[in-house]
Amino acid sequence: MDEFWAGLLERFDGASVFDDDHELTGARAAIQGVLSRGASDRAEGMMPEGGYRSPLAVQFEYTNRCVMDCLFCYNDSRPSPKTSSMGREEILRIAREIADLDVLKVVLSGGEVFIDRDLLFSLVEILNDHAIRPTILTSGWFLDEALADRLARRQIQSVQVSVDGADEAAHDELRRKPGGWRRAVRALRLLDERGFYTTAGCLITERNRRTLDDYFDLCLFLGVDQVALSFCIDQGRARDHRERLEVDDSAFEDTVEMIVRKRKQYADLMRIDLSQDPGFVRILQVLWMPTNCLIRPDGSVARSCVLPIPLGNVRERSLKEIWDSEFRRLPANPSIRAFLDGMRIGTTPRLGMLRSSLGGGSGSCQPESAGAGASLV
Repeated sequence: MDEFWAGLLERFDGASVFDDDHELTGARAAIQGVLSRGASDRAEGMMPEGGYRSPLAVQFEYTNRCVMDCLFCYNDSRPSPKTSSMGREEILRIAREIADLDVLKVVLSGGEVFIDRDLLFSLVEILNDHAIRPTILTSGWFLDEALADRLARRQIQSVQVSVDGADEAAHDELRRKPGGWRRAVRALRLLDERGFYTTAGCLITERNRRTLDDYFDLCLFLGVDQVALSFCIDQGRARDHRERLEVDDSAFEDTVEMIVRKRKQYADLMRIDLSQDPGFVRILQVLWMPTNCLIRPDGSVARSCVLPIPLGNVRERSLKEIWDSEFRRLPANPSIRAFLDGMRIGTTPRLGMLRSSLGGGSGSCQPESAGAGASLV
C-alpha cells in the first residue's frame, strides 16, 4: 500500500462504522479486515489473482427522464432533464453487450424505467434470452394492474419501489410529486399479489424518520420482502436542499439504534438493511477487487453511484475494453484519489465514519446522492 492510501486510512483512526451485522466497529480495522480476507481468498484460489474478466453485476441507469423531481436526485433526473439520455438503439446495443458478458446480476434503473415501457420490456427480453433475470428500480408511478400483469410474464429477479416513510405528505414533498406515495404503495401491493420479490427503498430524512415504526408495519402489511434504508449524501441536487434532508447527530444515532432493534424484531418476517456509510464503501470499492460497475444515462461508466468518477464511455468503447483497461488500476487513478482525498471524515466518536460522506468529495465526477440499499463491493 503506497503513501497515499496509508495516509488516507490514518484519517479513519477513531472513526466508527456499522459492519454487515449492524454492529459498531472501528472503521480502519474494518477496512483492513476486509482487505486481509481478500488477500487470503486470492491466495487460496477463491478469487482470481488478476481480477475478474468482466463485471459480475451491472447497474444500467439508461435514462434520466422521470415523473418525479426529487430533492436529492443524483443524476438530475426530472420530467424535462437538462441533459439527454442515450438513444433507443444505443441502449439496446449496450444491453446486448452486457448480456454477452454473462454477468450474474443486472439492475435496470433511471430516471423512471416505466416511462418507455416498450423499451424496458425490450431490455428485459434481451437479458432473459441470456438467462439473466434483472432487478428493476422504480418510483411505482406507472404500475397498475395491466402493467404488473405484463411484468409478471417476464423473468424478473426483484422490483424495488421507492416509498419514503409512512407519511404520505413527507414522501410527496421529498419527491415533489403529489400522489406519489399512494401510487408507490399501490405498486408494492400489486407486485406482491403477483408473487414478485419486492424491496421498499426509503431515504431517511429529519421529517420521515419519525414514521419509521409505522413504516415497517406498513411494509409488512404490503408483503414487502426487503426494506432498504439509507441516509442522504451531500451530492447532486441534495446540495441545494441540505437543511431539509439531513438528520442531526443525536437524532441520527437514535434512528440507527432503532433500525438495528427493528432488524432483529422483524428478522423472521422481512429483511431490513441500512446502507453502509458511503465513505467506507468508497474505500473498499477501490481497494477491493472490482466486481460491479454503473452505466449512466450519458453512457459514462463508473465504479458505482457512491464513486461516480467517469472511467470511460460505452458510446466510445466497449464495456469490456473499459473494464479491462480502467478497473484493473482503480487505486492508481488520479481522479479517484482526488475524490477520496476530498472526503471530510467526521469526528463525533460514535458517528464519525457514518457521517463522513456529508462533505462530498472533489474530483471530476457528476455529483450523485445515495440510492437506497448497500452498494455491492
